[in-house]
Amino acid sequence: MKLRHIQKKDLAHYLHSAEYKNTPVVPITEQRVRSQSQNPRADDDDVVLIVAEEENGHVLAFIGLLPDYIFFPVKKKIWWISCWWSDTSKGKTLGAPLLLAAFKVSQGCLLADASPTVLPFYLKSKLFHVPKAKLGIKLFFKPLIKNILLRKKPSLKFTSPFLAFLDQLISILYFPFSLTNKFYFSLPSSLKVQEIDVTQWPLPEKHNLFQRDKDVMTWIVAFPWILERTKKQGNRPYPFSSCAKRFRNHFYIVKENEIEIAHLFLTERNGVFKLPYLQIAQDKEIAVCKVLVHLLYQKGASEFTTFHNGLSEAFKKMKLPFVYRHATSYQYVWGKELGKNLNVNQFQDGDGDAIFT
Repeated sequence: MKLRHIQKKDLAHYLHSAEYKNTPVVPITEQRVRSQSQNPRADDDDVVLIVAEEENGHVLAFIGLLPDYIFFPVKKKIWWISCWWSDTSKGKTLGAPLLLAAFKVSQGCLLADASPTVLPFYLKSKLFHVPKAKLGIKLFFKPLIKNILLRKKPSLKFTSPFLAFLDQLISILYFPFSLTNKFYFSLPSSLKVQEIDVTQWPLPEKHNLFQRDKDVMTWIVAFPWILERTKKQGNRPYPFSSCAKRFRNHFYIVKENEIEIAHLFLTERNGVFKLPYLQIAQDKEIAVCKVLVHLLYQKGASEFTTFHNGLSEAFKKMKLPFVYRHATSYQYVWGKELGKNLNVNQFQDGDGDAIFT
């Protein structure tokens, strides 16, 4: 086994190499290669992928890295872990060596989101600061018994046909109420929302830790990691998301009495909406929540998630008939080299690689 460190400048070469073409599991997709190659915050010598492979080039495990900058207290180069995978048989002991390799490459300036399954690795390494999880809220606009239940309990997959039938039955009963809700959540005359182009996205706010400006946003939109397809391209598996039936980015300006009060960056993936970036005027959370619910109904959303403190609290207080609310959380970790003073409430939902998926 050997570790291969792939720099930004070598991505295209690796993509066309015999090792890549012959490995049973793909460690990076073509669209991620294109995106990483155009990352305006990555230098040519930045390592963006570390692969544990056999002598013949077959991938046993890999960890992806996304170069970025943090502006706290001054501008500093950082890396986000964008993916982390190991083969359940041959590569099951390689997760920790890959994490240590990524930590070394980034000189400890490494950040990640941590699911419950990988959080123990970060804790055990003692190299990372683990803050309290960031709290948020999920809104469900349609009957999603099948999706929600199978997401929590995959072992119940055999009940999928019955759950789908149950969802369909509830949808029929729910239809009149959905029409009522569209009317109920229509905007008052004082509120207006206008869709804009990414080039009209405003400058980042000073308190934002990662200062993703218009150039970065344009790159994100131009080089997506999720492509609109009904099925994955090629026969070899890639362990992470690469396609969706529908994946869109939406940018909006919100005005109240003709005064701009917010800019919204929404992502849409198969009916699931997120709010990666938000710029909002003080004390305008309720108004923005009204706009969001209006937009989500107009676009036929099935669910919506936000970890913005103000919006989460506002959604808890709003009257949302026939909308199910569910508390959720998001766990960040970062290398101790970055200190303990980063405030997770200054992280936006799209920071790191989250914006791409």
